[in-house]
Order: sequence, then C-alpha cells, then structure tokens
Amino acid sequence: MVNLKQRLSEGDISLFLRRSRTSHKPLAQSKSCPVKTDSVTKVVKDTIGMIAESEKEVEYAAREVEYLIRREKRAIEVFEKRSSSKGGVGTSQGVLSLKRETDKNHQAV
Repeated sequence: MVNLKQRLSEGDISLFLRRSRTSHKPLAQSKSCPVKTDSVTKVVKDTIGMIAESEKEVEYAAREVEYLIRREKRAIEVFEKRSSSKGGVGTSQGVLSLKRETDKNHQAV
C-alpha cells in the first residue's frame, strides 16, 4: 500500500499559517452561509446581560429562602416558649400549630 499523503515540512506549515493570517476575512453572508451572524461584541453583551439577570433571580430566591428560614425559626421558638411555660400541658395543640406553620412555609417555597 502506498501512502499518497505527503508530510508537510516546517517551511510549508509556516507559509500556510502566514497566508491564512494575512488572507483572513470575518465571516460574511454567502451562498454557503446564508444567515447573517451577530457580532462577537453583541453576543458577549447579550450573554453578560443574561448572566446578570440570572444572578438577580438567584439573589431574590436566596433572600426568599432566608426569610422562610427566619419564619421557621420564629415558629419553633414560639412553640418551645409556649410548651415550656405550661409545663408540657397542651403540647399537642402546639405541635399542630407548628406543623401548620411549617406546611405554610413549604408551600411558599
């Protein structure tokens, strides 16, 4: 079997690279590429804008979760305060109200 592919020498490679650098043109609309592409700067700006918007959404969600955690802690503190002041009497009612508050918080999430 004969290998018909020739190996490129260093000179050939450097000539090819030099030619490709000097004759490079940005992508334009043609028959083979009929769709006009957006410029890189526009794509970068759009991407940065989308990232900023996503970060705002994440920050908002984090604040909401922190708020729900505070409400949950408050409900637990109230429950513990009520049950300890009565000496353990009426704790089943306290457990039910704590459960309702917890369920409300879970639905809010």
